[in-house]
Amino acid sequence: MGRRGSGGGRRVWLLVGGMTGDYRWVEDFDDLIRAIDCTFADTGRPVEVAADCAGDGGTVLAIGFSMAAGAADCLDLAHELPDPVVESLRTLLTSPRIRLRGANFKADMGWLAARLGIDCTNFAFDPLLTGSLLDENRSNSLATYTRLYTEIEEGTSHDPLLYRLGRAVDAVFQSAAAIRHELLASPALAHFYVSLLHPASLAFGRLERHGVLASRERFEALRVELEGEDGRGGALADLDRQVLALLPGRLRMKYADNLSVRPAMLRDFFFGTAGLHLKPRMVTPRQGEPSTAKAHLAMFHDVPEAAAMVEVLEARSAAAKMLSAYVKGFLKHLHADGRFHPSYMLFAGRADDGDTADSGTVTGRTSARDPAIQTVPKRGTWAKKLRRCFVAPPGMAIWSTDAAQGELKIAACLADEANMLAAYRAGLDLHAVTGASMMDMPTDAFMALAADVQDREKMERFELGRFKAKAANFGLLYGMQAKGFVRYAWQTFKMVLSETQAQGMIDRFFATYPGLLDWHETARKRARRDGAVANPFGRVRHLPWIRSSDRQVASRAERQAINAPVQSTLSDLTCWALSEIDRQIPDARPCAMIHDAVLGYCPEDRAEEIGRRIVEVAGNLPIETMCGWRPQLRLTFDHEYGPDMGSMVKMKG
Repeated sequence: MGRRGSGGGRRVWLLVGGMTGDYRWVEDFDDLIRAIDCTFADTGRPVEVAADCAGDGGTVLAIGFSMAAGAADCLDLAHELPDPVVESLRTLLTSPRIRLRGANFKADMGWLAARLGIDCTNFAFDPLLTGSLLDENRSNSLATYTRLYTEIEEGTSHDPLLYRLGRAVDAVFQSAAAIRHELLASPALAHFYVSLLHPASLAFGRLERHGVLASRERFEALRVELEGEDGRGGALADLDRQVLALLPGRLRMKYADNLSVRPAMLRDFFFGTAGLHLKPRMVTPRQGEPSTAKAHLAMFHDVPEAAAMVEVLEARSAAAKMLSAYVKGFLKHLHADGRFHPSYMLFAGRADDGDTADSGTVTGRTSARDPAIQTVPKRGTWAKKLRRCFVAPPGMAIWSTDAAQGELKIAACLADEANMLAAYRAGLDLHAVTGASMMDMPTDAFMALAADVQDREKMERFELGRFKAKAANFGLLYGMQAKGFVRYAWQTFKMVLSETQAQGMIDRFFATYPGLLDWHETARKRARRDGAVANPFGRVRHLPWIRSSDRQVASRAERQAINAPVQSTLSDLTCWALSEIDRQIPDARPCAMIHDAVLGYCPEDRAEEIGRRIVEVAGNLPIETMCGWRPQLRLTFDHEYGPDMGSMVKMKG
């Protein structure tokens, strides 16, 4: 490898699998643009050009472009750029003669818009996003693609920045060409990417740029409520006192010198002779000691003394997580403009080049980082107070829209489950239908229990039935054994069940919706045959380990074969709704996706009007035209709005 100066700027020559990679600094992109114009004149087709940015600690230092393997023109961005150079960049980023390739380039697009005022309009192909569609189980990173799809080898340079950027741009160019060829071999996946996923990724890029407004004052008030001032007071200290009050006298004496709650203390309480002396069901892998993991302790909820301690410990855990992850953790990422600007990951990254933060999900569901805003809880003791910290700008309302019982409706459609479909078509609440089954009552008789709100006994029976129904609908939809359902019902709904009671609920649930069992078996057989399942939009979930000789591994893959198409369909539908809301309703201004809900800001005095338009657009997506799937049910959307995320109310009608 050598380095030399030239009229075009400093160069790095890199041996690339027998050919020389020519990466150079340039003062402008005039030569590259002339070459692109000549190629376009010869072919009449847009020219494939790769782009990438190099940065350090959130600051973009340089940008590079390539239109041929083994070459890259790079521009230093550390200084103010002359207007002609900015215009050459604008040409490269907006010309219809160019089809731009970029790895997770939506992030770079945001920086280019903020720094240079250039909105990229010709970005057409993301190899990381498409590569993840082809194989979500591998590490989808540029480092991986460099090894898989190029002959670029590791090297060293006296100009590390040029070497790093030139090599990255070259890798994008070469890997994108190979991945595009693979993608075109699967027409359904290619159509899904071009028609749905790529436009959605551009909408997510705008989300990242707009950001989510936060009230630092409300965050600070929540912090004080949780931990007090100067280490005194606060909910956490109060919960610590409650834990200690539940300890037997001998244990309080043992830990008198340090009364902070810790694993040794809990181990003594649950499993020691001075405590409850319970027989452990889980042990630590190294020491073989009784585990103090929350899931293990929750197994003893049928012991009153243990249940009381578990309840306080769970409250303490929730408060501690709220403080560390959502208050202090989130505030680390609050920008100077008073907004969070999370990065949304739409592909399964799991980067093996040291940046594990680039990990997305293998299921197709979105994730975010810096902060992980998609994890903001909707329920729980502290959820509403946290959500009130996310406020609307002055004169605006914050809104949220999500598919109404989307997961259950999609499952009903994919399973073609007659009773579920009939309930929805009749306008019934599926939780009420399931609740009637759990209470062994006709549906109309069960619904009649709620007719007189003054009859406390009947209302309690109705609420109990609906409560059981939610546990059943969400816990049993994809199949779950009695032992697992006992644990799920307690951990999710604090419902105490014996295995016999759990099995009874399972039997009643599948007697009510027998088509689900046939669907489960069909999905398992298809996955074993193909090693994969696909959702109606064409997204594939590869499950090679479903053929594993390890029954536990194979069983996990079988469950994924059932739930992956449903959950990815809901996620893809929501991403599509985001994209269309962003495109069709300028005043809606989407700002975030949390779980499977799209959020945004709109003028306060037009919140109802814009809300109805949002519901209309999201609820009338041309699904059959997009992918040929005609859902048996209309997938409608619910909508709410308010002054902050914690004070939203459902839209009337």
